[in-house]
Amino acid sequence: MHKILIAVGLAFFAAESQAADYRLGPIAIESPWARATASPQQPGAVFMSIENRGDITDYLTAIKCAGTQTAELHETKVERNMAHMRSVRSVEIAPGERVELIPGGKHVMLVGLTNTLKKGHTVRCTLTFQRAGTTDVVVQILTAGAMSHTKRRASM
Repeated sequence: MHKILIAVGLAFFAAESQAADYRLGPIAIESPWARATASPQQPGAVFMSIENRGDITDYLTAIKCAGTQTAELHETKVERNMAHMRSVRSVEIAPGERVELIPGGKHVMLVGLTNTLKKGHTVRCTLTFQRAGTTDVVVQILTAGAMSHTKRRASM
């Protein structure tokens, strides 16, 4: 009986450690996270890793997050030593490739927050892909200065 309880506990722990990973057909979404904000007037940003394990290019075309007026796909580019952020229509995920939504690069900008994003809380977002469809993810809120999700694997 004791061995069964240990096995069940280990299985539960393993499931919990994978709670931040999602699969939608050939699309794998890993470790969605956001930085805490100081106030609702400050925009938020969501980051994650998206991998296309299929053989057809797909596109992240939209995202909606609870507690926001809009969520926009953005990218930051450095031109003439100046960083410029701009809205993009979609994020391409080619077959066999991984796209990192990271600070200072491609990301999701949360505009019109209804509440402050607080460390330790979560926000539910819906991602829409052109081919794979739609899926919900739970975004973990980390510290305001976080640069990556602590769960990230070394191979990423």
